[in-house]
Amino acid sequence: MTHDDWPQGDDLPIWEREEEPQGTFEDSEYGGQHQYEEPPPPLDEADEQEKVRRVDVPQTLRRTLAACHGRSGAELAELVKQINAATPVLERMEEDARLTWRSVLELLLDTATATRGASVDLSDLPLKSLYDVHVRRELDKINAIAQAGENLPSDPSLEFFALREAVQRERAKGAAIRYAKAIDSKSDVGELVKKFSSIEPPTTRKAAVRERAAKSVAQLASEHYRAHSGLQKLRLSSGYRTLDIAFTADGEPIGFIAPGEGFVVAGPTGTGKSSWTYGVVPSMAQDLINWGKRHAKIMFLHTEEESIDKARAMMVLPGQPLAHLAENMIMVNVGTSRKLVAMAIYDVVLDAAIQSRETGLPITEFLPYALVLDYIQSISEQGETEVVSTATTAEFLLRGVQAWNPEEMAKFSGISYREYTGSPWPEAMDHHRVAGIYMAQLVKQDDKSLLFRPDARDCSIADFALEDTDATPTWKDSTGSGWSWEVKEGDLRLFKQNAIRGSGVILQNATAIIVLHRSRAYNNPRQAGLGADGRPHLVDTRARLLLDKTRTGSKLKFIPMSFDLDPDGMRARYIDVAAEEAMTRGMFEADEIFARSGDPILPKRPVVSPLTRVRY
Repeated sequence: MTHDDWPQGDDLPIWEREEEPQGTFEDSEYGGQHQYEEPPPPLDEADEQEKVRRVDVPQTLRRTLAACHGRSGAELAELVKQINAATPVLERMEEDARLTWRSVLELLLDTATATRGASVDLSDLPLKSLYDVHVRRELDKINAIAQAGENLPSDPSLEFFALREAVQRERAKGAAIRYAKAIDSKSDVGELVKKFSSIEPPTTRKAAVRERAAKSVAQLASEHYRAHSGLQKLRLSSGYRTLDIAFTADGEPIGFIAPGEGFVVAGPTGTGKSSWTYGVVPSMAQDLINWGKRHAKIMFLHTEEESIDKARAMMVLPGQPLAHLAENMIMVNVGTSRKLVAMAIYDVVLDAAIQSRETGLPITEFLPYALVLDYIQSISEQGETEVVSTATTAEFLLRGVQAWNPEEMAKFSGISYREYTGSPWPEAMDHHRVAGIYMAQLVKQDDKSLLFRPDARDCSIADFALEDTDATPTWKDSTGSGWSWEVKEGDLRLFKQNAIRGSGVILQNATAIIVLHRSRAYNNPRQAGLGADGRPHLVDTRARLLLDKTRTGSKLKFIPMSFDLDPDGMRARYIDVAAEEAMTRGMFEADEIFARSGDPILPKRPVVSPLTRVRY
């Protein structure tokens, strides 16, 4: 069944009825409350033939949910999420009936979650006895339909989508009839336009296409100024102050990356790509809170390990220092599938839409503002070569995710939001963008060419030394001489973007390309004993971030860093020693999140009301 096969106009499904349900107040199955909304104002005889047929919402929901009997808990859970998100459908019922159905859906979602991969048995719902008689009555009806097994939909999600479509058509048709009647009665045209301008059209493709219509430059400019009026550009901090400054243009708030930008971060094995990520992801989440976006998300999608291990490494589990960020960070193991990446994003959008309706806050308050993927070359679909898969994934990320474009996400992932959720893409996200940070692998190198050997043939020191540059880092060391390193035997060579595996699509279109580098990535033991500061250290802490491509900021060639043990000696991490030194000399004041060496150094942010929609 395709979208174009769904019921149109008078070709409405069999689950519609011609007349309003009959019965008295006392006959109601919900304790005296009529389960349907009040009918529209009476039509005169001339309009009786145009009376809108009514959709039997409760019975259709029963049939749809009954079709989940014997299916997986995951399938039932997704269907329940779709129903919960479909406010116009549930609003067809009176308040008491709607509350009953909310409880029914709550119980079924709990059951689906508890069953995990097992099939759902609607005849044996463990929590059923905890709910009132009206809820139990509905569950009995659903189970009875399931056991009868007659005329059950083969695809519950498609059946529910058809229900939503029919309800919306009914609403639109009813409003149109009342509009026509008001016109015939010679009501004031200006008032009519205001009153009926909000008629919601049916969820058809044609309606969505019109949203993408060509616009004049004047229209684009008007929309731009409305979106940016009186608001600063939102930039997110990496937690490394020197790195933030390197990417901050004049007149912008200090920050590493802005929504809509895409950074590629690469490095050879052993350079601490995971350690760098574990510092940046929680920093961006905390910075969002500092911007006033208390419910916004940072998504971390990975292809290896368990998400719980990632959360532990970022110190966001209960009892850890950054546990307060747990609600703001989403971690998903997406395997190697672009489709799973899209589904993870769709889940977040669906949850954001639900939270927006429940709280009254704009949906943008609950959306992701940055997405970190570790790593880009591992994402592919069956049968794709590495070059094809990396190019397709790059298009999906650049044109779809960063631009927050559902059509492009669907095109390059092979699954649409509507197909996955049964709902149209939520409104009020026209100006939303997402920052992308994509970890990448380097091409495999000959081991002999990786490490510096002064007397080796074909071993050029230029491959191991930093480029000369007139642009010096913002911070200087204690001698005032700037930051430089002697090249020593055994040092790891420097890499540039031409060493990154895969397609040139993402490299060409990336806002910045960063290569992580440690002079001594291998065989770097702890120092014997404690250092002069009473802390454990690595023998060689020389590290830097090589900025091979930048489109914003100061155009620095590198950022001096240290790769050392944290104060308790439990793990190694990148440390912005230049910024920490500058902070101790009173050159700036850090956010209160900084407590010890290696902690995020976040800029101060203006107080932003959580009720204010931050556009950029």
